Amino acid sequence: MIRLAALLLLLPSAAMAEERRVALGSFERVRINGAFEVTITTGSPGATVIGDRTVIGDIDLHTDGTTLIVRQSNAGRWGERRQGAATAPVRILLVTPRLSGIMMVGGSTISVARLVGTRVDLSAAGPGAIQVAAVQADQLTAQLAGDGKIGLAGRATTARLTASGAGMIDAAGLEAGDLNVHLDGPGAVTARARYTALVASNGLGRVTVSGRPKCRVIAAAGAPVTCGTAE
Repeated sequence: MIRLAALLLLLPSAAMAEERRVALGSFERVRINGAFEVTITTGSPGATVIGDRTVIGDIDLHTDGTTLIVRQSNAGRWGERRQGAATAPVRILLVTPRLSGIMMVGGSTISVARLVGTRVDLSAAGPGAIQVAAVQADQLTAQLAGDGKIGLAGRATTARLTASGAGMIDAAGLEAGDLNVHLDGPGAVTARARYTALVASNGLGRVTVSGRPKCRVIAAAGAPVTCGTAE
């Protein structure tokens, strides 16, 4: 909880903002539905919800097996209140010893300190963003649908990046041994590979793979693909 308290001091203060602490057991995956500002760090498990006191009580956090689910409670009246007065985004601080997966639906902004596992999975649907400072994985899968963004740094033995829509996957800071990229739409994917890179693009979006991998490119409709650029 010391780590969690230190995080709270770094967050900007907001008028009328209050805190709600939630006791949690350990979780390894997170599923977030809605539009929140979420920070996830490593440490003893716990959660703090920060925002307007008329809103934070309606945020539901509960575990289903090893997955933490964060969403707007169906029993809450947040939608009714927001019609009368706008509120600042709800901020949620999550702490867990080990995290290996994130699923986001909606417009949340998620900042993750570390993702670790034999298999690490990320998926984002909607206009939100996921930024991961450090990945350590044997197998990494990242899927993006819509106009959001996924940012990745760290290392993965194999990485599969899939994007559809106008969004962007920025994995230039991720060192992948073997890379598989699939882009469908006007979005963009930036990545780096060491050994092999398979790139398939069905739209007009741009794919850029740095490093010196052995490249195989399947690009329809003249999609702009650059693979094997010098670092």
